[in-house]
Amino acid sequence: MLSVSEKALHRNEIFRHLDGIAVAPVALALKEKGVLDLILKKNEYNLKEIVQSFDGNEGYLNVGLRMLSSQGWLDYEIDNEKNSITITKNERSKIAFGLVHRYEDVVGFMKTSEEFHPRHFEAEQFSLLNRIFNKYRNGDYEATSKDPLEHEIESQISKHIEGVLVGPITVFLGMDGMFHKYFMEASFSADEFHEDPANFSKILDFFCFLGWFSKKNEHYRFTD
Repeated sequence: MLSVSEKALHRNEIFRHLDGIAVAPVALALKEKGVLDLILKKNEYNLKEIVQSFDGNEGYLNVGLRMLSSQGWLDYEIDNEKNSITITKNERSKIAFGLVHRYEDVVGFMKTSEEFHPRHFEAEQFSLLNRIFNKYRNGDYEATSKDPLEHEIESQISKHIEGVLVGPITVFLGMDGMFHKYFMEASFSADEFHEDPANFSKILDFFCFLGWFSKKNEHYRFTD
């Protein structure tokens, strides 16, 4: 049984996962368009300045920048009297924007595998996903900086990436009844739930790496 503090920690991780599903593609798109580089060039911008610089959709850009603000990566201020929005860089901006490239793998997977389903996946889709799993396990997305602030942002992005990997898969498996069916079982094997157990077990192995399942003799069981 989890303690109160452990439950709070897991809830925090879930919210970070949800953030990642929304933030990763938006942050990478803003980087690729040059918006993030522009923001770093001076202390503050009016939103309309940024829109004019890129001939973009003000509504979409507004939502995207507000999303980055929610992560603490820039300051976002609304002036209702002047009907204006001011975007200001802060101490986290340069660090975070410099790490946005870490989203490339998972966002690439999101774009090429919109129809991905863990019960019915194409071999090419799974091959791409498994490469990302391996990179995650090998520490490619791990926080390594000795600077406290940079380490914090690296950890934040790592959780975002984790969320992109496990969030949709968890939802699909839940909708297919896996968690309801096997939650009360002592253990289960990959071939009980999937027609391609060899590949499906790699998804379950990744969940084991995260501590969600334990594995013994090719059988899995839920952890607390």
